[in-house]
Amino acid sequence: MIANQKKVLLTGNYKLSALLHVEEVGGSFGVKRADGTDILSVSVTASVYKQQVVPGIQLHANDEVEIYLSSANKRMEADNFNFQFDFDDFPNTAPLASNVSVSGNAWTEQKLVGSYTFTDPDGHKEGATRFRWLNSDTRDGEYKPIDGQVNRTLVPEVELEGTM
Repeated sequence: MIANQKKVLLTGNYKLSALLHVEEVGGSFGVKRADGTDILSVSVTASVYKQQVVPGIQLHANDEVEIYLSSANKRMEADNFNFQFDFDDFPNTAPLASNVSVSGNAWTEQKLVGSYTFTDPDGHKEGATRFRWLNSDTRDGEYKPIDGQVNRTLVPEVELEGTM
């Protein structure tokens, strides 16, 4: 058996592929957990020379796995062995901003600071967050984005005076 251990970086689906050359009886290739538990594998039961793919290997960040190639008669070879994150099958639920608040004074040229609690159902870390500051001519009016204001802090300019 040939094996290679890897530590998974991202949570999601992975795929394993290899150009297999099998003579006679066959064998298998796949992915196991570090404790030896088989996650997903493909059995090759006859002579073959073709690219085999094992898709849909669900893993979590920091999982330790072993990629293996096994043959009963040692007459199985693999080229172009590839284990990669499957970006075409990326499970992603949108993150949530809760407890949103603005502190500071809304007077011209006084700093306002936005804050919130970040939660991601998939366990992803927060990336480059962009704020969206809005204003309106009246409290119940249509709110529109303030052009170019995407940072945590906002210092209202004179032209925003009288808007909310």
